[in-house]
Amino acid sequence: MFHEEVRNGTRLVYDRERLDRIRDGGGLPVVTLDATAGLDAFERVGGSGLGVLLRCSRETAERRLQRGSSAADRARLRAWDRTAKQLDRVAGRFPLAVDTDRVAPPAVAQLVHLVVQTTSSARDGSATSG
Repeated sequence: MFHEEVRNGTRLVYDRERLDRIRDGGGLPVVTLDATAGLDAFERVGGSGLGVLLRCSRETAERRLQRGSSAADRARLRAWDRTAKQLDRVAGRFPLAVDTDRVAPPAVAQLVHLVVQTTSSARDGSATSG
């Protein structure tokens, strides 16, 4: 285990062996982090990966949480506020940043897929030049 966090009462554990198994099988691990400590941990263990920063406005986050009416939603919005401040300080560490206020989820998925394919091809030496 190289990183652990508790998010909304759920314990999340990240271990290098599982990530390596996914990569060795030709896959790309997908993880979500909501604190810069997780980003730091992933950078320390190394390995290939693509950091993608998905952001939206607080208003959009609140709307997506159904107006923050429950205690759980209010806690998520407080976490969003903390995370937003942290991400402002480290935004340059992400090779890809997407404003999800402006880009729909299917387009985000296509963009990430294209970047992953492009970087994988370049890393493997199979990229072609025109």
